[in-house]
Amino acid sequence: MISPLKIEGLPRIFQPWKKKIEAGCAVGFRENNSRASLAFQDGTPKDETVKNRQDFCQQIGLSKNNFYWLNQCHSSEIHTIRPKDLTLNREFFPPSGDGLITEIPNICMSIFTADCVPILFYDPKNHIAAAVHAGWRGTIQGIALKTIIQLTRDFGSQAGDIRGYIGASASPCCYQVGLELVQTFNEKFHDSKKVVLFKKGHGYIDLKEANKVILLRAGLKEEHVETSAHCTICSRLELPSFRREADQAGRLTSFIMLK
Repeated sequence: MISPLKIEGLPRIFQPWKKKIEAGCAVGFRENNSRASLAFQDGTPKDETVKNRQDFCQQIGLSKNNFYWLNQCHSSEIHTIRPKDLTLNREFFPPSGDGLITEIPNICMSIFTADCVPILFYDPKNHIAAAVHAGWRGTIQGIALKTIIQLTRDFGSQAGDIRGYIGASASPCCYQVGLELVQTFNEKFHDSKKVVLFKKGHGYIDLKEANKVILLRAGLKEEHVETSAHCTICSRLELPSFRREADQAGRLTSFIMLK
């Protein structure tokens, strides 16, 4: 069993998953705000964000060079962090993509979200971890499935061994979408009655359920997949939400790091 890192964050979101996986990796969640943002995407001045990241890394005992992130672009592009990547300067020029995989210890792979779905993966048998950002575009493009494919193809993982955590995101209680998106999700998830919902003539999407369906289709065991119950739009935890706050929204940082 593992415990969340002792940092400012949201351990209640993490609690269900930590009971399911073995020691070997650390996972955490941290709500960004105007005083301590870790994300360049939320409009915080870059020098402040750099300082916040340095403070954050010091807080968890990590070199800032081991803090990995992406220029998230709602794609299905996944990057594997290799030893040769450790010397690169990524502070202002990270690669574009929405997924990270590594087998290297002490690499903090971070995903920033404000309604989109953060998904964290851990294979305890092969000691490999991954972090993924899945908005509705990434979900439709199957970034979660592509992550499982890369873990099995490149690292020898078995889908049945992989643990997955689907984090807080916009939920079907609030995530109303247009007819075109309803049709797109209906086509891709026609065998699930929980992904697309209708209330008072309007369509709502459950992004977390959609990604869970993808993981189960890929071969993950249901008991190895945990899903946060929190909706970023209406949760009393006041999580960052672009739908609710627009350009004023901060970012939720979800990270995983092998020990």
